Amino acid sequence: MYKNKETTMKYSLGIDIGSTTVKIAILDEDHKILFSDYERHFANIQETLIRKHLQIF
Repeated sequence: MYKNKETTMKYSLGIDIGSTTVKIAILDEDHKILFSDYERHFANIQETLIRKHLQIF
């Protein structure tokens, strides 16, 4: 959630960890996709999620 004196905005983060890839998406309050990406994780799921997290923030 992003807040300032005039506005409060809520965002949703979706994460899909599959057998070969990690997919992420950030949606705004109107369910519009603000960011999405995927990456093969080569069985290194935790490291891939950290990389994706750093890419967003």
